[in-house]
Amino acid sequence: MEQKRLLELLIENFEKRLSSSRDKKTLLIKEIATHEYLFDDSAVPPTDTKRPILHYNIGDIMRIREAYNRFIVNGESIDNAGIQYNYKKTLVQAPPTDFQTHYFNEAMARFDYLQYLKNYKPEIAIEPPKRTLADIALQYVWEGKTITNQNKDEIAAQFPELKLKNGNKLYNDFLHYSHKTNRVNYDGSERQTRNYLKDMERALSFLTNPEHIKVAEKEIHEYKRHNNIN
Repeated sequence: MEQKRLLELLIENFEKRLSSSRDKKTLLIKEIATHEYLFDDSAVPPTDTKRPILHYNIGDIMRIREAYNRFIVNGESIDNAGIQYNYKKTLVQAPPTDFQTHYFNEAMARFDYLQYLKNYKPEIAIEPPKRTLADIALQYVWEGKTITNQNKDEIAAQFPELKLKNGNKLYNDFLHYSHKTNRVNYDGSERQTRNYLKDMERALSFLTNPEHIKVAEKEIHEYKRHNNIN
């Protein structure tokens, strides 16, 4: 019962922390690493008792590792953990001590928890980068691709998050950015020029070809110089 309850508490605590974590993936990775350390005989337990591992001191860690190796790895039964003695010429198996049972439960619960963590597939909502008509058009220009009257609707449909009825606006933006002067010599208010730069930098982040990246970085530099942006 103690083993089952401990496992339930471990899972409950983890899921509570996970729900409020802003980096769920890292939390999961660290939780797995900590428990793998707990069972790793080659890992030296910490000597700083003020910073225990999972609230265990050195003695606890060594006893949990011993229980892990004995009952989980080697498959021994906890029922045979007690001492054996002769009673009236008969070999008697004493029940395990409370001490042995405690660390057996700790090892089993932590091991089951580790398996739970390794099989855990958190539904972490990773929002895709938000796109704009401008950065899509810029990406196509820098990649040497063309948006035409014939393919504009098909391309627009690849970005359902923009909720475009057709590709007309995307096509118009592409025509605008097709002229280098419009890319590097744009003039507007301070806010407009900053937003224009954001679109350029966002488009750059989607480029993968080194040559395309080089051209985009050069033009962004020219744009910043034109608008006195550091």
